[in-house]
Amino acid sequence: EIPEINYVTVLLFPLVVVALVPLMAWLWSLVRSASAPDRATQGLAAGKVLFTFLLFVARQAVQAGLCEEHPTNQFTMIVHPSVVCWESTHAPFVLAGSLFMGLCVLPFVAACLAATLVHRAHIARGRFWTSTYFWFLFSNWRAQHYHMGATLILRQAVLACVPLLDDFFGLGSVVQFAIIASVLGWWLSLLLSYAPYRVVVAGRADFWISVSLIAFAAVGLALELPGQADIEALKIMIVGLLCCIFLVLVGPAAQLLMKIAWPSRRFLLFLCHHKAGGGVLARWLHLLAEKQTGIPIFLDSDFLDDLERIFDIVKEDVDVVVALLTQLTLTRMWCAGELATACLHGVTSIAVIAESIEEPDAGFFSTAGGRVVGRGSSGT
Repeated sequence: EIPEINYVTVLLFPLVVVALVPLMAWLWSLVRSASAPDRATQGLAAGKVLFTFLLFVARQAVQAGLCEEHPTNQFTMIVHPSVVCWESTHAPFVLAGSLFMGLCVLPFVAACLAATLVHRAHIARGRFWTSTYFWFLFSNWRAQHYHMGATLILRQAVLACVPLLDDFFGLGSVVQFAIIASVLGWWLSLLLSYAPYRVVVAGRADFWISVSLIAFAAVGLALELPGQADIEALKIMIVGLLCCIFLVLVGPAAQLLMKIAWPSRRFLLFLCHHKAGGGVLARWLHLLAEKQTGIPIFLDSDFLDDLERIFDIVKEDVDVVVALLTQLTLTRMWCAGELATACLHGVTSIAVIAESIEEPDAGFFSTAGGRVVGRGSSGT
C-alpha cells in the first residue's frame, strides 16, 4: 500500500539475501552438525545471488524514470501507476533507482568484466585474487571457457533490458521477440559448440531452459498478433512450456538435494602420484584394489576428460585419497592441490611412503617445493 517501501524492497532484495548469507551458513552448520562454511564458500554464495538477481532487479531501477500518459494528460509511473511523475512524490523513486544503479549494479558489472579480462594473465603469473574474490564468476565453467561468466552477464543484461525498449523507443512485440530469440539462439550455439559447463547436468538444464524461453516468447508474440492465432491452443502451449521449464529446473535441483541428503561417492580410492616416480606402482595398486573390492578406483590416466574437475572429484566423489609419496610427489602442483583439497574438505588420506623418500623438512618447503605447495593451496 506504500509504493516507496514496495519499490525500495524490490531493489534491496538481492542485497538483503547477501547480508543473510552468514546467518544461513550458521544455520547450515547447526543442521548438519558441522563447522560453518568458510568465508570463501560464503563469498561464492553471495556472488551467485548477485549474479542471478542483480541485473533483473536493475530493470526496476531504470523504470523509476519511465512514465505513461493517461487520457487525462497526466503521467504516472509504469511500475506504480498511483505515483504522478515529476512531482514531489516521484523524486524518492528516481533517487533510489539512481543510487542503486550507480552504487551497486554498474560497479558490480564493471568489476566482473575487469576480473575476466585479467584473470588468465594473473593465473599465469601465480596470482589468484580473481579466483578468490570472483570465484562465483568462474566456478561453473571449464578452465578454458572462463570468459563464459562475463558472457552470461551480457546475455542477462540484454534480456533484462528488452522490455524497456518498448518504453523508451516504442519498439513493438515483433522486434522484442527478434532480440530475445537472437540472443538466446546465440547462447545456444555457444553451449552446443563448446560445452562450457563443468557439470554436464547444468549445461543440459541451461540448454533446455533457453529453448523453452524461445518457444515461450514465440507463443507470447502470437498472442500479441490479433486474429492470427487460436487463443485456446496457445494457452495450452503456454501451460505445457511452463511445465517443461518446471521439470527442467526440478530435475537438477532434486539430484542436488539427493546428493546432499544421501551422499554417495563414485570412487573408493583416489591415487595421488607422480608419473615418473610412481606411475607403475599406481597402476598396479589400481588393478589390485579394483580386483579385490569391485569398486571403481580413480587413476587420472583413465579419466583424462575429467582432469580439469580433479579437485572437485577429490572433494565430492572419493572416499579415501591414497598419496603414493615418492621423492618428487610434493613438488608437483597437481599432487599438492589434490592433497590440499582432501585436507581442506576432510577427506580421509593415507600415505604410502617409498623407501627412497626423504622426509620433507623446513628447507624443502622454503624452496621450490614450498612454492608449489603454497600455490596449489591458494588455487584450491
